[in-house]
Amino acid sequence: MQMKEFLKNSIRVTLITVVLIVCWEVFLRTFAPQLSENIYNNGISLSTADSQLGTLLAPKAMNIQFNREFYPDYKIEYRINEQGFRDEAVYDRRKSPNTLRILLLGDSFVFGIGNQYPKIWPVIFENSLRSRGYPVEVIKAGIYGYDT
Repeated sequence: MQMKEFLKNSIRVTLITVVLIVCWEVFLRTFAPQLSENIYNNGISLSTADSQLGTLLAPKAMNIQFNREFYPDYKIEYRINEQGFRDEAVYDRRKSPNTLRILLLGDSFVFGIGNQYPKIWPVIFENSLRSRGYPVEVIKAGIYGYDT
């Protein structure tokens, strides 16, 4: 009998929680939408269609994303270098001798969506290795919207 009562109460609590979460979500989407605006450099989007991969980052693209209404301090700048990476460096095809080259592939986590360039983890990783004296080049080839 106790187990049956426990299951009933558990189901009630779960249903009430789900209903409250759904109501809160509807309220926030209605009265506090998270609208962000984008400014594109010369009207160029950050990404471009690719027949094999679906999407690639557009070389030399730049985008500033911001939300004036709710988060006036939120302003993220995305710059894509001429090789199509969110990276400040441009790499030669041949690496320098005695230099370790690391290629980071991935989705928005590697790209660093929502973060300024100096604060994305690939940059922090690269700076950490360099501060320890390792001659390293970290190619940041993450593309937002990709999947595993």
